[in-house]
Amino acid sequence: MSPYKAALVRNSLSRQVYQHLKQAIILQETPEFKMGQRLNEAAIAKMFNCSVTPVRESINMLRRDGLIVGNSYQSSSVVSFTIHDVENIFHVRRYLEVGGLEQAFDQLTVTDIEMLRQSLERYRQAYESFDETGIIEHNRSFHNIILQRANNELLCRMLASITDQVAMVRAPIAKERKEWGTHTELLLPVREHEAVLQAIEAKNLEAAKQALIVHLNRICRDSCHHYAMAGWEESR
Repeated sequence: MSPYKAALVRNSLSRQVYQHLKQAIILQETPEFKMGQRLNEAAIAKMFNCSVTPVRESINMLRRDGLIVGNSYQSSSVVSFTIHDVENIFHVRRYLEVGGLEQAFDQLTVTDIEMLRQSLERYRQAYESFDETGIIEHNRSFHNIILQRANNELLCRMLASITDQVAMVRAPIAKERKEWGTHTELLLPVREHEAVLQAIEAKNLEAAKQALIVHLNRICRDSCHHYAMAGWEESR
């Protein structure tokens, strides 16, 4: 086998391990990948029936995503947050997204609005069937359709750097709403997206910004409340 083909095979395997680990970390359902958990590269390699090399490469990718802390010379752990960290993550997200909406607003086309409608419907269906991966995917898709029209690569990169952390923080809350809340409460994020879309369709920038702020502030409050009840520290 040529060295180029060997590299491609290894890279493909690393990417697969990365995707599986990323999903496990974001969903926070597997004990080995809970927040703050130290990672055992040999155990993960055994889990995926592969060598340590693709595991190490996938961990490096997750480190760049902000989901893993530590470096290649020390033990790596899943990132963990205080309530203050969560507040900061959502505050940064709010400033960036509202700014992105302002930049994108006049550039949104009829096609973009139709894509937002389709994304919103898929988001609704994901919540109806409680498809956790679909909820994350279609939530991200809705926001990205708007942000791509901002034509601001730096803003998009900055948001991408915290998007996975936001999903990781929110995942247990969605499950809690499903188990203890009503159907109306479960679909609250969908209705908030719908309010943003209705304002965009009405060509009302201020209403769209306000709907987005209401949505993001509510998520922040819910997240902080959830983790306060779970006994998280306020700050380090």
